[in-house]
Amino acid sequence: MERSEHRFRLRIIVLLLLLSKVSFGQMNGEQLSCRLLEDYITGNKADWEAVLRDNSLDSVHSINDQLVYTRARYGLIGILLEAKRKTDASRQIEILEQQLQALLKQNPTHPELMSMYAGLNGFKISLQPFKAPIYGRIYNNRMDEIKGANLNNPYVLFERGNSLFYRPAIFGGDKKEAIKLWEEADRQFEADSKGNCNWYALHLKVMLIKGYEEIGETRKVLILKTTVRVRYPKMEWLR
Repeated sequence: MERSEHRFRLRIIVLLLLLSKVSFGQMNGEQLSCRLLEDYITGNKADWEAVLRDNSLDSVHSINDQLVYTRARYGLIGILLEAKRKTDASRQIEILEQQLQALLKQNPTHPELMSMYAGLNGFKISLQPFKAPIYGRIYNNRMDEIKGANLNNPYVLFERGNSLFYRPAIFGGDKKEAIKLWEEADRQFEADSKGNCNWYALHLKVMLIKGYEEIGETRKVLILKTTVRVRYPKMEWLR
C-alpha cells in the first residue's frame, strides 16, 4: 500500500509539473528534479541535454535549486561519456567546474558541492587515463577537505563509494567497502520524505544493482531489481 501511494504521488507531481512546463521556460529546482527523474525512468537521455540547454543556473538563487541544477549537469557529463561524446563531456566539465567554484565561494563547506567538485576529477580520468595519478591526487585532496558530520551526507557517501568502486585494488579500491557506503546513502535517501523526485537516489539503486552483480550477491540483485521495477514500472531499460 505504501509503495502504491508513493507511485501515485510521484505520478501526480510529475504530471502537474510537466503540464506547467509546456512552454519549456525556466524551471525551478522541484520542476527540474521531477522532469529529470521521469527522463531517467524512461531512459530519455536526449531530453536531459535539452532541458539543461534551455534552462540557466543563473536564474535560480536558492542553494537547494542551485544544487539541483549542478547535480543535473553532473549527470549529463556521465551521459555524454557513456555516449563517447568526449568533446561535449569535456566542455560540460569546464562549465560545471566554473559553476562549482563560484558556488563554493559562497558556500565553502557545503558537502554536496565539495563532493561534486572532487568528483569532476573522476570524469577527467575517464577522458585522460594517463593523468590518473594527478587527478586522483586532486580528488583525494578535495575529499579530505570534507570533515565531521558532512562525511555522512548521502551525496558524499555516494561519491566516496564511486571512488572505491572504480579505483583499482592496487591503489586502494574496494568494491565491497564501496557498496557499504552506497547502502548507507540509499538508507538516507529512502528516509528523506522530500525525495520523491530525486533521480540521483534512483541512480544510486541502479549502481547498487551493478555492485551486487560484480561481487556475486545474486539474491540482493534480485530483491533490489524487483523493488525498482515495482516502484518504477516504466523503467523498461533495467535488465
